[in-house]
Amino acid sequence: MYDFADHANEQAWVRFVTPYRVDSLALSVYGQLRRKELSETAETAVSRLGEALPDSGIVVLGDLASALLRGGDIDQGV
Repeated sequence: MYDFADHANEQAWVRFVTPYRVDSLALSVYGQLRRKELSETAETAVSRLGEALPDSGIVVLGDLASALLRGGDIDQGV
């Protein structure tokens, strides 16, 4: 569903679920489950943030660090 939804022009509940929020959720879940998808999702999340870090990017980076730590990648998480 979210792959084709335009979060900027959809209903209010879809606008709330921005790509950054989806990234944070995925990072959190993959980190807790220690899934191999964590690395790929982390790369996607960081590339989506780009050079100009948006305010919500701070949350994504925090979730990324936490997920990496939970997933066992201590060096990268720190």
